[in-house]
Amino acid sequence: MMNTEQPLYGLATYNPDLLSKQELIAGFVARQGLLDRLLAELRRETHGIPQHRLLVGHRGMGKTTLLRRLRFAIDDDPELGALWLPLVFPEEQYNIAALSDFWLNCVDSLGDALEQRGLEGAFRGLDETAARVQAIVDEHSRQVEALTLLLDVARNTGRRLLLLVDNMDQVLERIDVKAAWSLREVLSTQPTLMMLGAMTAAALEVGFQYDQPFHDFFKVHRLDSLDEPETFAVLRQLSTTWSAESVAQLLDRDPGRIKALRVLTGGNPRTVVLLFQVLARGAERGDVRSDLERLLDQCTPLYKARFEALSLQAQRIVDAVAIHWDPVTAAQLAATLRMEANQISAQLDRLAKQGIIEKVEYYPGKRLAYSLMERFFNIWYLMRANRRVRRKLVWLVEFMRLLHAPQDLAQMARSQLCGVSTATQEWGWHRRGEYAFALADAVDEGSLRYALELEGIRCVLAEGETRTQLSAILDFDGEGQHLKSRAERLKYLKDAREILEAATDATWSGGAGKDFWPLLARSVSLSARQKWEVARDFSNISAQQRDESKQVLERERQEFGGRFGDLFDAVARAFEEGYMEVLGDIAGARAAAVVFDAPALVLVSLDSRGELPDDITFAELAEAAKSTRVPRLVVLAAKAALDRGAPPEDWDHLAPLVKTWMDGDLAAEDWNKLGNLLLIHLGRYPEAEDAYRKAIALALDERAACLWVNLGNLLTAHLGRYPEAEEAYRNAIALDERFAYPWNGLGHLLMAHLGRYPESEEAFRKAIALDERDASVWVNLGNLLMAHLGRYPEAEEAFRKAIALDERLAPPWIALGTLLAKRTGTYPEAEDAYRKAMELNPKSLIPPNGIAWAKFVRGTIDTETIALAHRLFAEGGRNPFYLHTAACVFTAADKWDIATTVIRQMLTAADPDFLEKCWPDIERLFQEIAHRGHAAEGRDLLDELGFADRWRPIREAMATVAEGTWRYLFTLAPEVRAPTKILLNRFQVVLADPTTDGR
Repeated sequence: MMNTEQPLYGLATYNPDLLSKQELIAGFVARQGLLDRLLAELRRETHGIPQHRLLVGHRGMGKTTLLRRLRFAIDDDPELGALWLPLVFPEEQYNIAALSDFWLNCVDSLGDALEQRGLEGAFRGLDETAARVQAIVDEHSRQVEALTLLLDVARNTGRRLLLLVDNMDQVLERIDVKAAWSLREVLSTQPTLMMLGAMTAAALEVGFQYDQPFHDFFKVHRLDSLDEPETFAVLRQLSTTWSAESVAQLLDRDPGRIKALRVLTGGNPRTVVLLFQVLARGAERGDVRSDLERLLDQCTPLYKARFEALSLQAQRIVDAVAIHWDPVTAAQLAATLRMEANQISAQLDRLAKQGIIEKVEYYPGKRLAYSLMERFFNIWYLMRANRRVRRKLVWLVEFMRLLHAPQDLAQMARSQLCGVSTATQEWGWHRRGEYAFALADAVDEGSLRYALELEGIRCVLAEGETRTQLSAILDFDGEGQHLKSRAERLKYLKDAREILEAATDATWSGGAGKDFWPLLARSVSLSARQKWEVARDFSNISAQQRDESKQVLERERQEFGGRFGDLFDAVARAFEEGYMEVLGDIAGARAAAVVFDAPALVLVSLDSRGELPDDITFAELAEAAKSTRVPRLVVLAAKAALDRGAPPEDWDHLAPLVKTWMDGDLAAEDWNKLGNLLLIHLGRYPEAEDAYRKAIALALDERAACLWVNLGNLLTAHLGRYPEAEEAYRNAIALDERFAYPWNGLGHLLMAHLGRYPESEEAFRKAIALDERDASVWVNLGNLLMAHLGRYPEAEEAFRKAIALDERLAPPWIALGTLLAKRTGTYPEAEDAYRKAMELNPKSLIPPNGIAWAKFVRGTIDTETIALAHRLFAEGGRNPFYLHTAACVFTAADKWDIATTVIRQMLTAADPDFLEKCWPDIERLFQEIAHRGHAAEGRDLLDELGFADRWRPIREAMATVAEGTWRYLFTLAPEVRAPTKILLNRFQVVLADPTTDGR
């Protein structure tokens, strides 16, 4: 377990002095290379005037920690300890008013250093002498005496003094220019003294210009942000030092989470330490968004105080810069804030001197722009801004997860809706609602989006918003127009419930209003407004009228309960929680089906509508049918499936078999058929298992072998009960040792689910020994050898054996094509295999897709390739895999008009599963777009389809290529610039000014 009482978990994050020597050394990882260089340079400084140095970096970059670590390194090194005596000072030397004060501080620090080392003889009487110098009134005499005292004591020690001065800019600000020139003269002529100072980059820019005393005097060491390997190294070291096993495991399990957070935190070492603390307290229950918000919460006191310390006018400017996020020019700020340009410029200069704002290069031209110096401060501010601004940041978070380690947004959405998301369980209504709306923007599935938007509205209402406030918050006149009717519905239900729960009447036998509400809320015949009207009038009607109303609602419940059977509770909940307004509300039914895990709600809606919506699919109908025991609804699904074009053989025996099953009197063969129906057509797997087991119980031993195989297949493919599946296959083998099929099933189980590859191979070869003419076993063996054992020549031999046994089977040809294309890179032979598969199964689009992709990868864009792409587009429907291949081919063929249409359809059809499997290929598509000169159109297409925020780094990569210069990156916030640069480097584009800092 981690020791949470260590100083790391307190103020030591901001005050390295509070760490013990051992603790500071143990946690020092990021700047080890610079430390080694500084120590090597100190070893070479044995005589003469030393080279004075400055450590320069933004807040939190580790300057103070490095100074402390350098001191300990000198103390522990006999050679360096004999040469140098490091003097340390407080981070802020507030007592300095003149140069003599600084020299006296050096004397005081020297006394501390000598005392710590037990060198009493070298500093005897030092305090008394220093007190005498302190009392001198004349500044010049005081300077001379203080410096003389410092140098005399240093000579007595036989060591040179290393002045480790933190926040050196503050020291120089407290003395006048004449004194600063005097300090420079001393440092230029005294070999005993070496200055190693630290300051921010802003202070260096302001205070060390060409006309200043220390211009070009120091050797500057810049402390840059931690890169990816350094961030991981720091977190690993901290997890070891503080025994945080959960963080160490996270680094290996979900590196994309860390990579995304590194970009957002700017690689600031102090923030990385804070990040470690956040992860150590909740690595197993977080994600990028929750990690980020817990980290921001830790920084809030510091950032809030920093912001509130600014003047009102400066606060307005910082607000505008932060909200703009990307670099912004002074002219843009002046227009936004309606201020004079000279006012803006003066404030920006002041903020730059304070280290709040920094000047950055801009594009086009050689202009300058401004952004917040500490990027994580900008992130913190954005997350406290309005919903639309925050949503852009949420998009970037999710995009970076996709870029580094694709995640399933749909699963995140379902976790949110079902209340199992550990990242949101403890959030308030406001944050839950905001997150729901952000996820609604992210997901592609319409039912999930509908449910998430309803969840967001419900959260807004939970905060007590009025209808007027709702309109403003949800923008009913703009992008939230489609939410208006749903918000009204939920508002009526909320008000009705509150009215009834507040109503009491002891004379009514039915109880109080709160007892009446469950009946009213779950009515499927009254609209939300009608329910509100009933609640409104409840207190004004007689007890007899209330009784009559209650009786009507109870009769309705009985009637619809009989009609919907096991679905009635889900239907009633859908009305009670505002998902459905009427029974025919298909959109609400679909959303409720997701939340309540009741797919058959769709059939309830269809039963009332009397017509099919255009977008309903056979898969949706099949999923709905398998989730209910109501025969009428199952038959409805069958008829709807036939109407939708499902093959009749899939459904023509559905209704009579369901009726036979309901009667429950079947022979073994019939139970087996029913099991097949429940498994193949309805997907009602537990009931299929019951049917198979009843068949096994009635069958003769030898006949039962086939049934055990069926059960084994069910347990393997659909119930995930692999030990029981293995037992079923072995039971079949025991009943009939000459039966090859169970060996094949056992081999597949061992390969695909248990990872026991040698045993799997043994089972497949046993099946082959019993029936070497079963081509499917050879295909399975080939897949094992190809995908898991890496024995590609043997895999090819197995596939070719299957082909030799039955050249009419397409699967072995497809498998062979995959092997040749992906494993051996022999694309011409792979194309031949795919062509044969296409001949055998001309309806399948897998072979033409394989041929088209192989030709695209090879750069062969000929007439056939284009024809295949046309077929994939025409016949592939909304399958994003086929659309993606077609889009790549059309782009490579410079057929941009049709490519645009295909890309538009692909992006609207893409689901998280496709994105996770094919993200590198999506990048390949946009790389092709860039190389074919359509980057501007690609950018505009992403904007048009609403992907500008969702995939902003790809959008900005397209924009950069369109501009033709790396300097375009200067217009982007660093958090966006980093993933954009990753993509541009992968795209291998050739742009102007390749050596610019923008790259």
